[in-house]
Amino acid sequence: MAKLIRRTKPIYPNPITFEYDVVTRNGKQICRARAATVEALLKKHGKQNTIRLISQNVVEVTDPLLIQKLQKVYHSDLQRSITRENKCVSCGENDLGLLTVHHVVPQQFVHRLPKLYYGNLYHDKLCLCVNCHTGYELIATDVKKSLADTFQRMLVNKQYGEFIRWWRSHFVETVKPKFLPDDFKIDTSFGKQVKNRRF
Repeated sequence: MAKLIRRTKPIYPNPITFEYDVVTRNGKQICRARAATVEALLKKHGKQNTIRLISQNVVEVTDPLLIQKLQKVYHSDLQRSITRENKCVSCGENDLGLLTVHHVVPQQFVHRLPKLYYGNLYHDKLCLCVNCHTGYELIATDVKKSLADTFQRMLVNKQYGEFIRWWRSHFVETVKPKFLPDDFKIDTSFGKQVKNRRF
């Protein structure tokens, strides 16, 4: 049997920060965004001058469609950061050595989702202890096999929001976690609204 390597660093390096203020041309704040998202958008749209860095932590967006999409991606409460406890969301175990990272949306599918989702992966990374993680994965592995055609159809048809919500619902209904982070929601906007792979 492989030796369990005990974790020594927390899963959540609290706080989780949203480094950039996103504003319109007239200075109205749209949202706060993570660095990975802003860097991807600057690379994609920077040459068209629809998004540009105007100071160290502020980006200006002039394209109405891009503004609309960003508003759907991030919460409107303009949080600068969130904090999550480093403990199993199922049983409450808080020994770092027994904690693992669970990807609510299985990693094997993430590359099929829009790039914008990548900047928000923190939302669907939860703490599970080794025992709870192993128990859930036994069930999830069977689901991936039995519903493989359904998942493939959802992804081909770009039903990204439905796909993400399905996995979140399955996790919550199966594990019945007692210690979910306050910010974790099945219908969190960037999961519900993401539609376009090219964004």
